[in-house]
Amino acid sequence: MSLIYYLIFTLLVVTSFFEFSKNERGSKIWYCAIVVLMMLTAGLGYALSPDWVAYFNTFNMLGDIEWIELDRFSEMASMEKGYLSMNKVIGDLGFGFGMVTLIVAITSLILKTSTFYKYGGLPFLVLFIYAMPNFMFEEHVHIRQGLANAIAIYSVRYIIDRKLIYFLICIVIGFQFHESIIVFVLA
Repeated sequence: MSLIYYLIFTLLVVTSFFEFSKNERGSKIWYCAIVVLMMLTAGLGYALSPDWVAYFNTFNMLGDIEWIELDRFSEMASMEKGYLSMNKVIGDLGFGFGMVTLIVAITSLILKTSTFYKYGGLPFLVLFIYAMPNFMFEEHVHIRQGLANAIAIYSVRYIIDRKLIYFLICIVIGFQFHESIIVFVLA
């Protein structure tokens, strides 16, 4: 594991300890700084997982696919249309696959960490608990599922506020990136 990951986890352990021992929220600026570091680490990583190759190859193949063929390609690639459409738009705008990973990491972490900060009593501790098992998998390996999970986590606010329509809209959007989010409808 790279030094940057040790740095992130060390920062989270130390800040979580102080936050927990004082039983009060840590600095929002410090929280945002750690989140930005996580975004850049996940978004700018190159070939960090076995899935990266499949996502990279799919992105490159989409350059030769017309929009009308996206449904067929979605079935062939076993990937959801929302994820493929996002890749196609980014590729058509002239950006490379690195932009896809950066956008996914930024979007995913904004949705997750804003919810952690708003609803987690000790947001650094919540971020640490999330980061230990999930950060490496959801932001580096299973990026489609990580984005769908981010949308599901974000939709918690609509469950709390009893806004069923907004919650269901989030589920429909998340379903466009990974079908596993459908389980969250039971929430």
